[in-house]
Amino acid sequence: MLLLSLSSCKVAESDKKNPQGEKKESHSGILSGFFNSKEKETTTTTTTMPAEEVSHVADKLVHGRLDSFASYSDKEKQQIKEQVEKDGYSLELNEDGSGTLSNDEGSWYVGKGWYDNDYAMDVPPIDFGSITMSGESEEKDGKFYIYLIRGATVYQTADYVESLKSAGFSENVESDINTDAGVVSYSASNKDGKKVVLGYSQYGFTMKIYK
Repeated sequence: MLLLSLSSCKVAESDKKNPQGEKKESHSGILSGFFNSKEKETTTTTTTMPAEEVSHVADKLVHGRLDSFASYSDKEKQQIKEQVEKDGYSLELNEDGSGTLSNDEGSWYVGKGWYDNDYAMDVPPIDFGSITMSGESEEKDGKFYIYLIRGATVYQTADYVESLKSAGFSENVESDINTDAGVVSYSASNKDGKKVVLGYSQYGFTMKIYK
């Protein structure tokens, strides 16, 4: 009788805690489901970028704001390629890990870094910051090769101007260097007539090279 009485109390106490007779899951089952879902989620994000991230990366890429295109996996690059093509661009994936981004206005390298072509020959390489895009273009002054650099400091850019001077770009100089204001502007030619024009501000750093 005592055992039956205790058993009845236990059932009654249980009913008080769960008056609606709700189904109770064990904690081990809940945690198991949580960890399993997290494991699947982690696996997905490491192998496939979410669509919104692909779109974000593609937008940064076409506007020259993407610092690290070369660091993406081949699969991720393929996803980015498909997205930019939806946006009206083409993206060729090159063997050296870079990409060639094109539209009606021309082509740009992305993720290539310093490209030592005919324009850049005799010009000190930019080995600071991150070269996000580079390509050949043309305006009324003629054809030029342009580099877009992000992540550089005003002091690094001012030091680079000194490197240009040491390399012989010290003729026909136009210069405005104010590190306190965060501005560097420099234009000069060398004895062979090659010309560099660079500008640095809070909005970015570009350098054009004219042959």
